[in-house]
Amino acid sequence: MERLSLHLDQLVINPDINPRHASDAEVGDLVAQIRANGFTDPLWVRPLSQACADAQGLGNIGITDLYEVIDGSRRLRAVREVADALGITTIPVDVMEADDARARELALAANVARAPLTPADEARAFYALKMGGMDESDIATITKCFGNFEVVDARELDKPAEQKSNRGRQSANPKTEAAKTFAAKIFKTHEFGYRRITIERPLRMSYQFSDERVANLRFESGALNAVMQWAYAEYGASDDATWTDAETCTHYGDLSSHQDAIRRYIKLHFADLKEKQIKDLLDRDTWRNQLAILRKAHQIQAAIGSAQFDDMNAFDDALTHAAKKQGVDLDAKDKKAIEAAVSWKNPDAQKVIKKIHKAKADPIYGLFSGEGEYAGKVVEYKPDGDLRDAENVALDPSQTVNAINEAYFKKEVQPHVPDAWIDASKKDDKDQQIGIVGYEIPFNRHFYQYQPPRDLAEIDADLDAVSAEIMKLLQEVHS
Repeated sequence: MERLSLHLDQLVINPDINPRHASDAEVGDLVAQIRANGFTDPLWVRPLSQACADAQGLGNIGITDLYEVIDGSRRLRAVREVADALGITTIPVDVMEADDARARELALAANVARAPLTPADEARAFYALKMGGMDESDIATITKCFGNFEVVDARELDKPAEQKSNRGRQSANPKTEAAKTFAAKIFKTHEFGYRRITIERPLRMSYQFSDERVANLRFESGALNAVMQWAYAEYGASDDATWTDAETCTHYGDLSSHQDAIRRYIKLHFADLKEKQIKDLLDRDTWRNQLAILRKAHQIQAAIGSAQFDDMNAFDDALTHAAKKQGVDLDAKDKKAIEAAVSWKNPDAQKVIKKIHKAKADPIYGLFSGEGEYAGKVVEYKPDGDLRDAENVALDPSQTVNAINEAYFKKEVQPHVPDAWIDASKKDDKDQQIGIVGYEIPFNRHFYQYQPPRDLAEIDADLDAVSAEIMKLLQEVHS
């Protein structure tokens, strides 16, 4: 199944597929809903060839990619009535591959699930199934399932095998097609539902004022980083260049005499750069501002040293103390740039603390008892976005949301990542409970029938036969 956005003119209603006859009142109700909320629920469609469109009397309408509506003909009629007034030209659809028989089955199931069919609609639907080649016993089973909502045990359907292409080399032992089956089970609505909870893990970082890391401050850290490095190597640090880091070097960052060559190089190697970014690169102030930060970082490096520190919680105090000692004035932009240059994520480093709380520890929701110098305090750690994950927790109306989430977390998450926690801020818009509610229908989980693998001796025999065939072909090539 593929989600697309299609033009209204690309959608065709086939009365042979859609069993329900929509009244004007029904369509009117849908028009009111679309005016109030827009068109949100996707239609079910399948590809329709131009030849098929001609057969239905559509003629040449200038659209080659046509799609036939399996479910949603009433909604399509409704949206077409208000399309001009609301400015709607395209709507979402789910495209599926389905032959005529399968399309009729899907359309019938969708319509019956939405509202009971009238006797006339039922007659049209089952007549269409019979004309499509479906056996009367199969039609009776579908009637029992969708009409009376009864459980139907898995059974094989008397359907011919799908025709396979006979082009190319054919296997001597073709794969046996599994028999087509039909089954029906009755579920409660919540059995398909889940809450998606967000699982966070703490950020761990180290920092080091090494020469290599400090040197990166010569260049901006964003989109201009790579092209600035090239420009500096080409025009600032080459043998012919005269740029220096000294205060007396007044022409540092002056690229005015190389603008044409730089633009040609950017066009070939950095085509994604916008004109504003190119102007920033050529602006002498961009280079001078980065040089100013670099000089400050060198002064701080002299006070802190070049050793590696694995506790990022001490970074701010160390930076402030070193800046004060060296008489360096750091604004917020300078601190952010220096921190980005000298720090990195390190799974062996200490957890980075975001906040200290006065509340009781609650590790399931991210409030942990502090360690080391933070012992006796309750701390909240910064989350690491790269380690963020999500878990789907099955709905259970017999328990509270928190009880279900916490039980799942203790069983499935905490034993494996004890420093993880549930992000309590991610709540469902409707009930404001932790976790975003969603629904899925896992057909394989409920209807899969185990097929045991073939016997090993049989598989070995097939492998021996194929190996012998390959050796025979090789001998023919060499002979």
